[in-house]
Amino acid sequence: MQKKMMDSLFNQAGKQAGVSAEQVKQSVNSGDFSTLLRAMKPEDAKRFHQAINNPDLAKQILSSPQAQALLRRFSQGGDQNGGLG
Repeated sequence: MQKKMMDSLFNQAGKQAGVSAEQVKQSVNSGDFSTLLRAMKPEDAKRFHQAINNPDLAKQILSSPQAQALLRRFSQGGDQNGGLG
């Protein structure tokens, strides 16, 4: 079930960044986000870069009600859409 959730996250992140889910997965596994950053809109890339380089900001983002709701949906599993539908 967790693989299914991760695949769904990679797919969604890829759509947002304009890259394939496999590219997102490779970036996460390698810790090299340069491909993703180049594919993103400049303002999105800037926010992403700030978040990954600032643990306090990342914690703040993950603590937001929206992020918590999304994490709850993923942790509960759900339908074929990885809990997103």
